[in-house]
Amino acid sequence: ALQALIYHDVPQDGSRLTLPSLRCLWLSEVNVLRADRVLQYSRSGTEDAYISDTQFLDVFSSRARCRSPIERLRIDMLYIDPALGRELFLTRLRSLVPIVEYEDVEDWQADRM
Repeated sequence: ALQALIYHDVPQDGSRLTLPSLRCLWLSEVNVLRADRVLQYSRSGTEDAYISDTQFLDVFSSRARCRSPIERLRIDMLYIDPALGRELFLTRLRSLVPIVEYEDVEDWQADRM
């Protein structure tokens, strides 16, 4: 559902898109995995539970390109694939969203799901 916020085509004429005026986003739980792991787990019928790091960051970068950025992101529980590197991922996220808050961040583990 989070991917519904992505807009792929930036207007060439410089006009502003009509996007929902969403400036703040509060998510309860997010599972961010490497793309190959998302594919692996989507085959098990749970594709809605996971998002790849690229897809997650694309949500915010696409809105910024269309001049309708998310300005504040709050996540209660963030699970990050250890292969992504927690600090690297959070640094990339903060470069797209000025205010990023989270209650807790843990390494994602396959046996947790």
